[in-house]
Amino acid sequence: THANTHETTHATTHATTHETTHATTHETTHATTHETTHATTHETIHATTHATTHLTTHETTHSSTHGTTHLTTHETTHSTTHATAHSSTHANTHETTHATTHATTHETTHATTHATTHATTHETTHVITHVTTHATTHVLFHE
Repeated sequence: THANTHETTHATTHATTHETTHATTHETTHATTHETTHATTHETIHATTHATTHLTTHETTHSSTHGTTHLTTHETTHSTTHATAHSSTHANTHETTHATTHATTHETTHATTHATTHATTHETTHVITHVTTHATTHVLFHE
């Protein structure tokens, strides 16, 4: 009776410890992996979207303004000089006005499109890379 009680107690304790350890390890690993993956994905998407929108808007506005101003000034000066020389020959004020307006409109549109496309592509790529790395590192460390 004594031996049976001893063996039963020993076996029960051993089995309980083994199963508890196994179950705890399994569930902890599963839950940690699941939650980390979920949180990382969620936070990365959120952070990337927010930062991309913010910086793209900022950089697009900055680049468009800078590029438009620079190229408009350059092209207007060039076109005005050309148109002035041409119109002076014909002594025609209308010719100067028309040529200047046409050149300014054309170059402004071109410069804005180019600067916006360049800034958007550059900043979007930069921000997505930066934010994804940051968010992943942050969430994994936190979890």
